Amino acid sequence: MEESIFKSPWFQNLVVPIIFLVIGILANRLGRKDSDKTPLVNLWAAGTTILLMSLVATISDLGRANVTDITNLIWIVVFLVMLFISIDFDRYGSWERDEEGLPTDCKHIVRGIVAPNIIGISLFIGYRYLA
Repeated sequence: MEESIFKSPWFQNLVVPIIFLVIGILANRLGRKDSDKTPLVNLWAAGTTILLMSLVATISDLGRANVTDITNLIWIVVFLVMLFISIDFDRYGSWERDEEGLPTDCKHIVRGIVAPNIIGISLFIGYRYLA
């Protein structure tokens, strides 16, 4: 009997995080005001959204897991802690700075976009492999 493509490891570990990233980018785009003049590169900052979707996936897996299995609970705590760290960092540390050290309206490419996305996707992949 053939296994469903949606249950295959490559789909669960590679395609799902990319789908999370795309959903995060679309959520950021839809959350913009019509008159918003901030750079469109900011839309790619979806690390917090990826962590939130990973948390929801972990909680949904908890219903299917063995109640005595503490692994999913540990992952829920990890995702919650990382979610709050991500929100804090997104607010205070992910922005480009001007000459006076004040944040601008543009995200820093590495600190504000690339690193949070990679961390969010990596944590989800880690959860899929280790849980």
